[in-house]
Amino acid sequence: MYDKPKKRLGQNFLVDKNIQRKIIEACDIHASDIVLEVGAGKGELTAALARAAKKVFALEIDVDLHGPLKENLKHLPNGNNQRGCAAI
Repeated sequence: MYDKPKKRLGQNFLVDKNIQRKIIEACDIHASDIVLEVGAGKGELTAALARAAKKVFALEIDVDLHGPLKENLKHLPNGNNQRGCAAI
């Protein structure tokens, strides 16, 4: 299990369900929304987003987190995780 965030990548693992709920509320996410999450980590917020949105695309550059992310999303029909980097 991968438990320690890599500070050089700016990682923080958001496991507090109350904060996840507040983020989803603040973003005003609805069942018809399609969400792109950049830096999905282990997928804690991703799973919450997938329960609230129509579809979630989760990007994670850290190859060590791709396995845990995939595991956390496997039971969700609307989660799609990709290893990679996104820039806007």
